[in-house]
Amino acid sequence: MKSLYILSAIVCIPVVASSQPISQVKYFEGIIEYDLTSKSYMQGVSDNEIRERVGSRIRFYFKDGNYMREYIDGAGFTIRKLFYRKDKNMMYDYNPILAPDTLYYISAGNDSISSFKIQPGQNTKVLDCECPSSVITTTYMDSFLQDSVISTLTYFFCPALPVNPEWHKDIYIWNEVIKTHKSIAIKFIEENPLYYQQTSTATAILWQSIDPAVLNIDPALILRPMPRF
Repeated sequence: MKSLYILSAIVCIPVVASSQPISQVKYFEGIIEYDLTSKSYMQGVSDNEIRERVGSRIRFYFKDGNYMREYIDGAGFTIRKLFYRKDKNMMYDYNPILAPDTLYYISAGNDSISSFKIQPGQNTKVLDCECPSSVITTTYMDSFLQDSVISTLTYFFCPALPVNPEWHKDIYIWNEVIKTHKSIAIKFIEENPLYYQQTSTATAILWQSIDPAVLNIDPALILRPMPRF
C-alpha cells in the first residue's frame, strides 16, 4: 500500500485572495485551503472519529514543484504535515502528536503497485473553475487482510492554476496524470472500500510568494523509513 499512500499524498476561485495578477505568473505559487470530509466504512468507527483523526481542513503550500500539506483539526491544531521535495523525489510524513521526534520517508518513485489504470472522469465546477478529472484505479495487497484491494482516487484539476509537469516527472503514476492536466487539483476524492472515503474541496486560494522556510524540514527529527501498511 506504500505507493497508494504516495499517490494520495500527492496531490493537492470565486473566493480568491490574489496578491499579484494571474497574468504575471507563469506557474502557480501560493496557498490553497481545502475542506476535508470523511465517510467511514469501518464498523464501529463513525465519520466524526475519522474526522478527528485525519483533520477537517488542509492548508496546501506550493512552490516550484515542492509542497507541504498541513492537516488541521476542528480546534485549529496541526495534526500532520506531508512534504514533497523535488530535489530528492521524496515524500516525508510528520505527525507532531503521535511521533513528535520522527519523520517518516519514502521515495516518490516507489513502483510497488504494478496494477493501475488511469481514465478520464467527469467534469465538475469547484468555485469558479470548470475542472476536468482523472480517475486512478489501483490494485494493491493489503498486508493485514492478505488480500488484494481495489482503491479509487479521483482528482479534479483547475487549468487556471498551471504547474510545470517536469517538476513531477519522477513521481510514480502521478507523472502520467500531471502530464495530461498540467495544473493543481482543487478537489480530490480518495476511496478505500475497507476503510473510508475522503473528499477534499478547495474553498480559497491565495497567489503569493512562499517563504522557502515554510517547506523546510526540521533537521533534528529522526528519519525512519515509512512502515508497511
